[in-house]
Amino acid sequence: MLGSFMTLSIGIFGAGAIGSYVGGYLAASGHKVMFLGRPRQMSSFAQHGLTLTHFDKPDIHVPSKAATFTDDPIHLRGCDIIFVTVKSQDTEHAAEQLAPIIAPGTLLISLQNGVGNTDILAAKLGEEHVIKAMIPNNVLAMKDGRYHMGTEGAIAMESTPHTQPLIDAMAAAGLDVEGRADMPALQWSKLIMNLSNACNTLAGLTIYEHLRGRDHRRVLAMAVDETLTVLRAAHITPPKVGKVNPKTIPALLRLPNFIYHRLMPLILKIDEKARSSMAQDLIHQKPLSEIDALNGAVVALGQKVGAPTPVNSYITAQVRAAFKAGQSPQLSGADMLGGIKTFQTSGI
Repeated sequence: MLGSFMTLSIGIFGAGAIGSYVGGYLAASGHKVMFLGRPRQMSSFAQHGLTLTHFDKPDIHVPSKAATFTDDPIHLRGCDIIFVTVKSQDTEHAAEQLAPIIAPGTLLISLQNGVGNTDILAAKLGEEHVIKAMIPNNVLAMKDGRYHMGTEGAIAMESTPHTQPLIDAMAAAGLDVEGRADMPALQWSKLIMNLSNACNTLAGLTIYEHLRGRDHRRVLAMAVDETLTVLRAAHITPPKVGKVNPKTIPALLRLPNFIYHRLMPLILKIDEKARSSMAQDLIHQKPLSEIDALNGAVVALGQKVGAPTPVNSYITAQVRAAFKAGQSPQLSGADMLGGIKTFQTSGI
């Protein structure tokens, strides 16, 4: 159990965009942070440290001497808290690496996309260690250790006596964070917001450019509508995330451009440089995507509850093909709408 002490010992298991951003803020505020990442990330950190930028906050620089970086998980032994920030497809491997190093009181905070990661961690490591959390923001990895947060929103974490000292420390460090009692349902709300990741990847555009096109938004609206239908069949009610109510997303996306472009900035701020994490993975030639933890999870739940999912099935298939090809197909909104129609009628 964590005590209410001033300095926490924090491990970041997966020093990518999210891990570097969250860990960087905590390191800058004086906490003992150990980043775990690849050798090239270690080299960049040693040379440049971290520079954390935000669309609406001052820049923060974290010199390399302010934290420790390793490529060996054994060095995270003894951390009070370990943020698990690897991609969903790497969760099982992460659990295997964590098993020999976590202490009885260590908390594992899953800041990952999708809804099944904490189940994998709990099955391997024990439910008492695993804390559900959710970050709604988009963080763009740039050159020379720079990470830019391009969207607004607060990190959500299970609110318990064990997690409150961490929530307080994160808030004191300048991170937007809140304790929640409804994390299982909230993770589905995050998944709904993340359905744009796949569509954005297939379009080959920034999030801002992607959402400017009404046909692209219509595709996303169809995917969200279908997901809400599946969740109703599963008796899951996704709550609001900040100002965003998942139930109103389809109607908002279908608005005419002249209304949407005036209304959307009042609901959710999006930096023009932001790209989805899935799109970044494709750009960086990662062999696998998180599609099975996002649109694929909707398809899997739909099969379980007997709800058809042709839209999310089409998108899932297209993303798999894009990662196999190693590049975005740069589909227009009209291309996607036509592909969905063909998929619905042919069952390809």
